[in-house]
Amino acid sequence: MRTIPGICTLFCFVVLLHAFVPPAPGFCEDVPRPAVQSYSFHPLPDYARMETVCFHFSQARLPQVSSLEGDRPRLYFDLHPVHANGLQAQKKVKGTLVHSIRSFLHRDEKRLRVVIDLSPDFNYLVEKRFSELDTKLCLIIQAEE
Repeated sequence: MRTIPGICTLFCFVVLLHAFVPPAPGFCEDVPRPAVQSYSFHPLPDYARMETVCFHFSQARLPQVSSLEGDRPRLYFDLHPVHANGLQAQKKVKGTLVHSIRSFLHRDEKRLRVVIDLSPDFNYLVEKRFSELDTKLCLIIQAEE
């Protein structure tokens, strides 16, 4: 009869140990999901001079989108911390305004940079739309008249 209280004590000890002591690093960790799970490019007819690029994130993120002007105009944003990249390194798109979408994972900094290369023939207006429910960021790129 002494074994039942001993087993109960051991069970309680194991449960408490599991509740208060974190597991060793690398033990039972989830495989990291890509920060950007997918993206899509939506051109409109040429006369509209408007194109949309949408990014679907693994969690709600609203990055700061910046631009570089000049001979090679582009939009870019960084996400961090990031452990995996779900995007192609570079994808050419057949847009009038958007030429390609690039991404690079800086593993040492755990930072993902996403770059949208634009045509140098236009000046641009960019509108950001973010859906927290869908964890989707859409950049609506429009050529100025």
